[in-house]
Amino acid sequence: MLTSLKLTDTGRYKCSFITDNVEKSCYVNLTVGESDVIGSDEPVKANVGEDVILPCHLEPPFNVSTLTVEWKRNKTYVHVYRSMKHDPNQQNSHFINRTYLFCDEIGKGNISLLLRNVSKEDEGLYICYVPKLHSQVRKGNITLKVDAAKHDTKQFNGSINNKSTKNTDGADDTTVITAVITAVCTAVFPAVIIAFIAWYIWKCWQN
Repeated sequence: MLTSLKLTDTGRYKCSFITDNVEKSCYVNLTVGESDVIGSDEPVKANVGEDVILPCHLEPPFNVSTLTVEWKRNKTYVHVYRSMKHDPNQQNSHFINRTYLFCDEIGKGNISLLLRNVSKEDEGLYICYVPKLHSQVRKGNITLKVDAAKHDTKQFNGSINNKSTKNTDGADDTTVITAVITAVCTAVFPAVIIAFIAWYIWKCWQN
C-alpha cells in the first residue's frame, strides 16, 4: 500500500515475482490527481476569550508536510509553516504564541489553524494558502466573527439582578418595621385605656 501520495508518485509501477524459476511481471499505472484547498463557506463564530479552530483542508487528502502553508488576514501573516515546522519570522506580533497547526494532521491534508484567546480585533477574513501546490485552487477562505455581546449581557443581567435584590431586601425591611409597629400599638393601646379608666374611677372615689 502506498500512503501519503504526492504528485511525484505518478508513473508506471512494476510488480515482479518468480514461480517455477520463471519471473513474471505485471505493471500498474498510477496517476495522482490534483488536490484543492478547501476553506469554509459558513462563517466561524466565537466569543471573546475562547479558542477557535479555523477549518481548512485539501480535497482529496494530500500530504503537504514538505510544502509551505501560509495563513493571512488582511495581508498580515497569521501563521507560516515552512521546512516542516512553524516559521515565526514573518508572523505578526498580534498572533505570536496564539496560533497552532495540527502537525500530526498535515500529512493527511488537514491544515486547519487553532487560534487561542480570540479578541474582537481577530475578526475578519482569513486566507489559507499553499503557494507551491500543483493545483488550480491553492487558497481557502474562512471568515471569523467574534461576539462580545454575550459577556456584556451577563454583566448587564448581573447588575439588574443586584438591583432587584436590593429592592426586594428594602421591601422586606419595610414590611418587618410595619409589623413591629402594629404589634406594639396593638399591645400598648389597650393598656393605656385600662390605665385611664382606673385613674378616672380612683379620681371619682377621692371626690
